[in-house]
Amino acid sequence: MSDAPKVLITGGAKRIGSALCTAFAHHGWHVIIHTVQSVDAARALAQRLGHNVSIARADLSYPMQVDAFAKNIAAQHGHIHCLINNASIFEPDTNDESLIARMMMVNALAPKMLMDYFSAIQKKITVINLLDYGLTNPQKKFSYYYGSKALLQFYTHQAQAFWGDAARVYGIAPGPTLPSPRQSSAHFQQLCAHTSHKRATRLSEVTEAALLCTRGDIRSGHIFWLDGREDAETRPVIDRC
Repeated sequence: MSDAPKVLITGGAKRIGSALCTAFAHHGWHVIIHTVQSVDAARALAQRLGHNVSIARADLSYPMQVDAFAKNIAAQHGHIHCLINNASIFEPDTNDESLIARMMMVNALAPKMLMDYFSAIQKKITVINLLDYGLTNPQKKFSYYYGSKALLQFYTHQAQAFWGDAARVYGIAPGPTLPSPRQSSAHFQQLCAHTSHKRATRLSEVTEAALLCTRGDIRSGHIFWLDGREDAETRPVIDRC
């Protein structure tokens, strides 16, 4: 078993997750890439990053799979030094009860279950929760999504109450970083123009914030807002889709 510190990154095969996996691997970490559907992308990423990478598959929308997943990771890899809860479902409001339940589970409850499990068996872990800049000014048509992210934000703020000194928990809330599959380039640029820094959040800003969290010299519960902290009272709401 490698002596390198280990990081488990949920939703690590694509987009921000892929950037996080790449940054941690380049800084000498053993990276565990979690995926559920993007297996080919995870394998391609692992091949690019080299030998100190593993892939783990689980559907985080099912509590029993989350429990089994956590136990399998601990059994295979031993001490996990850092958990990054990046996996997320981003969908507009719907009457589909199954989708609403999956969104709440993947975006908030599965991260909580993983934090509970690893903090209990290890007594020491760094946790990074990926949040959303839109929490400062959420859109009505994404109320279920923002509700799930608000719950994850609550767990982040209340880390001391839930996990004490066993887990140092941080949040990273990027501004618009990458266009969504349903979003045009022009619309994405319009969204970026309404942030304080008038541009997209750089992937390097997200990865640098995550690596900073692992140093352990920032108080638990801190959230890094990477959107330029636009004024929630005056910033116009721009449709994200």
